[in-house]
Amino acid sequence: MNVTPEQHFQQAFAHHQRGELAEARAAYERCLALSPDQPRALLNLGSVCRQLGETALAIVYLRHAATLAPQDYNAHFNLGNALLNVGDPAAAAASYRTALSLAPNDASTWYNLGIALGKTGDTDGARGAYRQAIAANPDHFEARLNLADSCSALGEVTRAQRELEALLEHAPDYAPAINNLANLQQDTGQNEAAQITLQRAMALAPDLPQPRSNVLMNLQYHPGLTDGDLYRHALEWGKWVSTRVVGRASARPLRQACMLYPAPIRVPGWRDDPGYLPLLRTDSRSHVPTLSSLTSIWDAAADLSLDRR
Repeated sequence: MNVTPEQHFQQAFAHHQRGELAEARAAYERCLALSPDQPRALLNLGSVCRQLGETALAIVYLRHAATLAPQDYNAHFNLGNALLNVGDPAAAAASYRTALSLAPNDASTWYNLGIALGKTGDTDGARGAYRQAIAANPDHFEARLNLADSCSALGEVTRAQRELEALLEHAPDYAPAINNLANLQQDTGQNEAAQITLQRAMALAPDLPQPRSNVLMNLQYHPGLTDGDLYRHALEWGKWVSTRVVGRASARPLRQACMLYPAPIRVPGWRDDPGYLPLLRTDSRSHVPTLSSLTSIWDAAADLSLDRR
């Protein structure tokens, strides 16, 4: 019995819903072999390819879907996401704008447009898009967070702080906002307040690396701490990171840092390797790594591992 394109599509869709991506892809391809201009199949095949990490191929399918079905919001939105993934924010912004012409109150599209515009350097445009996202969904915390970042980037620190405070009225336990508020406090010389705010962020989100890193950097402004105290705090930060990156490819920066001190951090399974000698800035007088260099290594390890778990 001949299987129709629609039957192939339904089989593919069932596989897709169950997360069986390889099977879904094959079935969508069978559908398109019989009926090459099916927008639904092209859209879903593009989504599957993006999930499989084949974003360039996904863009081909999604563009075809958007051309065949120009009134399909999902085709333009997903195309924008794929273009943003491959580092083409200007093209992504164009796709998001088309999607918004079809669904003008979609908060997610406004938010993604803000990200795309920010990556093109249009910070003011990004700020406007985040405001639209918040108007569409006042509980879009990421949009509120990015709006504050945009204000800060434009030099409007007071407004940025007000935006963060407004966000925290909606979500008092939202650790990323608390962390960013501490950064603004530090930037405006409110170092003691920043330290208190960072401790609050750490208590709420003990696995979030940014507050811990910022606590360490803020200690540089503490008048009662010596360089030795700062290095000890830096090592504690490094130990915290090391417990979370063991066995990950991204642990290379941390492996470099493990060789810095007479009693270096030892992580089970790692071996001494001269090839991983650290390439760090050093103080011209003491010839020891500067605090900012050390923390940059820890931050690299945290950003590369914790954020991708």
